[in-house]
Amino acid sequence: MGATISFFVEQSIPGAEFNGDGKMLIECVDVLDGIASKSKLGPALSSFFCDPEAMAEDLPEGETIQEPWHDSQPALATVSGLLNALDAQDENALTVIDRGGAMDSLWRVLGIKRGEECQRAETVIQELKELERCLMLASGQASRFYLLVC
Repeated sequence: MGATISFFVEQSIPGAEFNGDGKMLIECVDVLDGIASKSKLGPALSSFFCDPEAMAEDLPEGETIQEPWHDSQPALATVSGLLNALDAQDENALTVIDRGGAMDSLWRVLGIKRGEECQRAETVIQELKELERCLMLASGQASRFYLLVC
């Protein structure tokens, strides 16, 4: 079945529900973090994920897990920057992709051959766009958020 993500905001915001399961974001988060790092986008996408099982392993006895709220603006900048990097259409970006630049890792992870259309790559971009939409709503209300992995 695989893990999914849920988008939580600190205050109720109409329409700020993540429409999807986020499975491809979880599967590709290391590659997306690498692209974010290489593009100097700021916080890694994975830093906004909350995995209660992983958090519980490091929790001292008797303490409870706290909700890991994050400011939405830095996350929005990271997600928008990732979408820009993935959607780059200029000649230099296409050359870098063809020669195995930052995108080559993503294509290999997703099992995409150069020049081949792939549903999985489109899903990553769709999920990033959906996350961007939710973050725009949260940012507009100055609301903090976190992404729960379950």
